[in-house]
Parts: sequence; C-alpha cells; structure tokens
Amino acid sequence: MLLAKGVTPFALSALKYGLLALLFLFIWRSMRWVVRGLAVNPVPRQSRDAKNGKGSEGGPALPPGPSSVVVYADGAKPRTVKMAASMVIGRAPEC
Repeated sequence: MLLAKGVTPFALSALKYGLLALLFLFIWRSMRWVVRGLAVNPVPRQSRDAKNGKGSEGGPALPPGPSSVVVYADGAKPRTVKMAASMVIGRAPEC
C-alpha cells in the first residue's frame, strides 16, 4: 500500500475511526428521525356510550373535527350548514 510520506499510521487510524464514528452518527440520527415520523398520537379514552357508537344525545358519535361547513354558491350569499354524523360533501348534484 502506498502512503504519503508525511502521514503516520496513527493519523490514518484516527481518520478511519473518525469516519466510522461519523457514519454511526449519521445512521443513528436518520433512524431517530424515521422513528419520530412514525409516532402516533395517543387516542383519548372514550366513555362506554361513545364506544357503543352513541353520543351524549343518543345519536351516533361524531369524530373530532369541524361541526359546520360554509357553502359558497355561484351568485348567492355564503351560508353555514351544520354537519350531521353521515354527510357527503362535494360538487356533484347529489351532494
């Protein structure tokens, strides 16, 4: 093996182990980033009625989210519509 005249074997070993440490650090950081991206937020506990599919009013329980939607029609004033447990939203005529 051909070595440069001013490089000692100790310096080459230090460079080799330094590169190995940087490689380990890179793999560790990227795996930590992937694991954090896969983390799922815990689901809050529900009451017994909510587990059976009934809300406090006796109807089906709504998932967390918006409770109303603003509808914009061509040439008409915007209006607010309360969302039901089962509702289709879209631009088709049956929506």
